[in-house]
Amino acid sequence: MNRASELRIIVIGLLVFAVGSFVCAATQQPKSRVVWYEVFGFAVNVPQTSVKQAIAVQEPIKLCEAFRYGNLVYLVKVTAVPEEMLPATAIEKALQSLAAADGWLAGAKRWEIEVGDLLFKGLAGSYAVDKDQPVAQVLKPALAGRKAYCCMAMAPLGDRFAPVVELSVVGPASRAQEIDDLARFFVYKFSRAAPKPLSTAAAAPTSKAPQVVSGEARRTLKKGDIELIGRVEQIDASGKTLTVFVDRIRMPNTGYIALDPPRRKTIYLKSPLPQTINADAQVRVIGFNTGVGKPMTADFIEPL
Repeated sequence: MNRASELRIIVIGLLVFAVGSFVCAATQQPKSRVVWYEVFGFAVNVPQTSVKQAIAVQEPIKLCEAFRYGNLVYLVKVTAVPEEMLPATAIEKALQSLAAADGWLAGAKRWEIEVGDLLFKGLAGSYAVDKDQPVAQVLKPALAGRKAYCCMAMAPLGDRFAPVVELSVVGPASRAQEIDDLARFFVYKFSRAAPKPLSTAAAAPTSKAPQVVSGEARRTLKKGDIELIGRVEQIDASGKTLTVFVDRIRMPNTGYIALDPPRRKTIYLKSPLPQTINADAQVRVIGFNTGVGKPMTADFIEPL
């Protein structure tokens, strides 16, 4: 074998090694599930086994939800924009504030990605978790005292007066490169759909029951019961808890009442969930009325 052949073999070997190293180093994406936010007209993909936690918000924040996945936290946030300001301007001001010397992402690097017709603009860098932040209640247990790293991005959900959506992944600084990859994929999988407000016909209570009954007649509600009609948003891994996006309710002495906007309700199950019920299924749930915002145990549940 001559010298030229030996060099070619060495070069090919180095290329194969480099490509193999790159593939091995690529971040593995976890299996995911889709979470829809119908009121705002978009959906995101979060890790399938992540645990959702709603976070109390105040104006101008309209929504903030966390999905914990081990020591990583995926965040979905929607913020209203002042009437006198364009969404693009609000995003730029927010990014500048976050990256300022006294910001939560001081010195973070900028990044952008196009998703359909939307341009997401974001930051990635060390993250100062402030105990006064609403998300601190979720981040601190996940981080367990370790330094934090965040990769986030923002985009307008429409033109003038539209709110802004913010997607983030936060975790230990030791996983910075992995967090960058996961956050970019999180944003890349963002999808849009037209918001689905209830129609006038659906919103009006009617003496005639809608198509929400099984083979038997509509069940009679006992005193203190409530019937919920809505779409399953999430089922936990154990199959004993689910979240329902409720758009109609009925109580013992009322017809069906439309909820506009719809509300999320955590449902605990006494028995195994029927196999015909999965994420995005329309369901009817009956149980004791625990009040607005409080979890409820289902005495009865069926697909519609």
